[in-house]
Amino acid sequence: MSRFLSGCMSQYLRYCPVCFTEERVTYYLLSWRFLMLTCCCKHRCRLLEACGHCGELIPLFRSPFTVGNCLRCERSLKLCTAVSVPDEAELGVASHIYDTLVSLLTPQPWEAESSRIIKHIGRHLAHMRKTKRLTAVEVARQIGETLTVVEGIERGDFVGKGATLQSYFNYTHCLDLGLREVFTSVLEAPDHIPATPLPLCPACQELSHVTRDGFNRSGSQRYQCQSCHHSFTASPKVREVKRQPS
Repeated sequence: MSRFLSGCMSQYLRYCPVCFTEERVTYYLLSWRFLMLTCCCKHRCRLLEACGHCGELIPLFRSPFTVGNCLRCERSLKLCTAVSVPDEAELGVASHIYDTLVSLLTPQPWEAESSRIIKHIGRHLAHMRKTKRLTAVEVARQIGETLTVVEGIERGDFVGKGATLQSYFNYTHCLDLGLREVFTSVLEAPDHIPATPLPLCPACQELSHVTRDGFNRSGSQRYQCQSCHHSFTASPKVREVKRQPS
């Protein structure tokens, strides 16, 4: 879990001073810890990462623990100046991220079969990628990840391939999708995207021992026959041979 959330979580507490004042919040929202959430959508202001009085960062664990007060100067954080966010686009993105985080952080009945759901999500994303005529290589390049990470997302093997929560957000954003909406689509119709059938091995004509073996440089799916150890691409692209002028 720590690796899956790496790069997503702040090492210090973040807060909205207006929430402490108007809502009388007596705790730090878990969603505030996620760095991808830059502002409080309700009060249209930025989340603060330090005390507005002395500039001290608010540690996660401290003694004595008091909510809404700076450990260093002991002044109330609700009196800190809130920085407004006038950009409607940023507020829209933040609102979408907040709703997604709340949904993911809320206990769900599908968690008992999370492995199956994650694989369905990977298949759904791969299907949407192909619908938009994008290769796995192109998606990896656009979101700044390796091809291995993209492969892990599409296989549902985020642990083995090193995908993080941020990787999922970046992948869905690349396809103009929302992560929460992807979950909803998969949960409502988890079997509407058929699994891609595995091809016959062209060397030994074996099917039962064929497994997926990553992608080649052009983004095409590669396969390997575990029976004869032959690696191949189901639909290889034919390269044109340029003729030398006579």
